[in-house]
Amino acid sequence: MLWDLRKSRPLRHFRPHTSEVRSVRFSAGGHLLLTGSYDQTVKVTDVRDFQTDLTSSLVAHHRDKVIQCRWHPAEFSFITTSVDRTVGCWISTDRLRIDQTLE
Repeated sequence: MLWDLRKSRPLRHFRPHTSEVRSVRFSAGGHLLLTGSYDQTVKVTDVRDFQTDLTSSLVAHHRDKVIQCRWHPAEFSFITTSVDRTVGCWISTDRLRIDQTLE
């Protein structure tokens, strides 16, 4: 759920994952939401338009539960950690898909 703090009301309900969400981070510009879940996936959701249904894109996958995901402060890339004992560095050059995975 996205919440409007000023008006104390929900802005939008959506379920990008099939299991518990363990990590949620806004991008530096505030329009992308990075989420990591116990369903072993990391997704990005564009939250700029509240008039349409929010759609999430799968951008990373681990072999076990995702514990944390964090945006790079200046680049369109992020890191993830998982119960599978891996750290993923996900780098994108075109802002549309993740090009490289380093484990």
